[in-house]
Amino acid sequence: MPEKPSFRHLPLRKAGFEYVPALPVDLSGIADTLVRLDTKIKQALQRLGWTYTIRGTTARADLRRPCGRRLGW
Repeated sequence: MPEKPSFRHLPLRKAGFEYVPALPVDLSGIADTLVRLDTKIKQALQRLGWTYTIRGTTARADLRRPCGRRLGW
């Protein structure tokens, strides 16, 4: 009989979630995703210094919503 693969899982039952099935956790996949997200965030922040022209209006990129309020980070 083939051996079942072994996965790590979040200890949800210890946190009080008795009826939630186990959630597998892929630690190497999480680390890879975090590295890729870090790269994308750095690229996006670099682009904030660029100027853009849209329909004849030139302005710098900014973290403002269309209503004029800044994003809350």
